[in-house]
Amino acid sequence: MKSKYFTWFSILMALALALAGCAQPTEEPTEAPPAPTTAPPTTAPPVGPEIDCMGASAGDTLTVMYQWSGAEEEKINAIFKPFVDACGVEIVASSTRDAAVLDTAAKSEPPDLLFWPSTSPSLLYTEQLQDFASIGAHAENYADFWIEQGTVSGRWLVLPVKADIKTIIWYSPVMFETFGYSVPTTFAELDALVEQM
Repeated sequence: MKSKYFTWFSILMALALALAGCAQPTEEPTEAPPAPTTAPPTTAPPVGPEIDCMGASAGDTLTVMYQWSGAEEEKINAIFKPFVDACGVEIVASSTRDAAVLDTAAKSEPPDLLFWPSTSPSLLYTEQLQDFASIGAHAENYADFWIEQGTVSGRWLVLPVKADIKTIIWYSPVMFETFGYSVPTTFAELDALVEQM
């Protein structure tokens, strides 16, 4: 039975190929080919806002201290690059996670710019830090919340570089039930729970 279908299929395919070979040839177009098109004009890459050097001049040095290294340090330097290129300043950076090094540097020779993972330097070195408002920072670029968080004794001393959730408190509902703890909903309740534990 299979060979009968195969035979008929083969005959139909041979017939289809023969008929296709007998078809009239396609005529060549008599019209001239269209003129080649010109490439669209190239546009210049978008230009960002002009960088305000805020008084910095080519050859000036900006000392920076931060706690990043590796990939994080590469990223912060990529952020600095447009400023460095536009203003011609040199950034002399030092990286440390050691609070003692920060303390020594801040007391003896503080950096021009300090990045630190907490606001503690603003409390420890309030008198040595310059108020952002006095050096031309643009407060309108920041939410009031961040300015309030960075203000010490009426002086705007701290700007956030990034915000991370690092202090989430995880708990086991089973353990809470076992020990009779209730989930706190206010800071005062959390404080009381810590004392209870």
